[in-house]
Amino acid sequence: MKLCRVSHNKLRQYVTEERLSIRESLQIFNKIDKSNHSLEDLCRFDHGKLLFTPAHTCGNTMRCFLSLFLDDRNIHSNNLDYLMNGNVFQQFYNNTNVLFYTYNRWEDVFKDINDKICGNNFLKLKKSILQDNDNEILPRLLFVSLVWSSKSNHNSLTAALNDHKFTIIKYDNDNYRLIMGHINTSSSGSDHASDSGDNSIGLTAYKLKTNAFNDVEGFDKNMMLQFLDLMEVYVRQKTFNSNIYKDMFSVTTTNNQDHDLYMPSLYHFELLDSALSGYGHVNRLAKRIETRL
Repeated sequence: MKLCRVSHNKLRQYVTEERLSIRESLQIFNKIDKSNHSLEDLCRFDHGKLLFTPAHTCGNTMRCFLSLFLDDRNIHSNNLDYLMNGNVFQQFYNNTNVLFYTYNRWEDVFKDINDKICGNNFLKLKKSILQDNDNEILPRLLFVSLVWSSKSNHNSLTAALNDHKFTIIKYDNDNYRLIMGHINTSSSGSDHASDSGDNSIGLTAYKLKTNAFNDVEGFDKNMMLQFLDLMEVYVRQKTFNSNIYKDMFSVTTTNNQDHDLYMPSLYHFELLDSALSGYGHVNRLAKRIETRL
């Protein structure tokens, strides 16, 4: 890991090569974001190779966005799923509390256990997001996975499973942004639905939603506190609340009805310099996409 000296407000700060690479990739993403191109479509093919499916889903949007910051050798499904805490089935399988709860085995005991685990995970995420950071470690990228199981659908594993993935960009201590896509349950049989009835929405369509948290210019710390307050309701509540979900993500999910008993889980990871160390100038995919804009 090398330290690079950069000037900022007449102060000299030392920033790692990896953090500089993250900054550069994010600048390229901002160019994509302001263009007429879809992030998911641009990332789909590279050098004639199919990297991602054409679907606009929360998981696919996260994979595409995350890949802008990785070395070519690390852009494959196993590594991406690992960094994203696994796909929904892996997360469900690894969380025995949710598994027992879903199938009515000692549900009260495991509900209590899960409440503590999920609550602690939320508090760790909240502390991480709100802490004041020095400029040399900014921007920060936090990838969040919400997984929940509905009691009303426990006879079918796929019906009981629900998840949503989104990314939080922390540009500075008072500027945040959410990045996500969403898929429709009603037509695809998957675990999400857009409120418009479309098959799915990628990042481009998500930006058009009317919501306080999807401003392309980001939002301030007070708004982030409001978002975290809503997320805490998701973590703490015993029954599903579609209004809370829509307030957070601008969309609804058809797999759950209000007052359904459910068990939520929350995971997150941050893209740290250590994930990029040893790969030199890693944002090759982002650079190649930039030439196509």
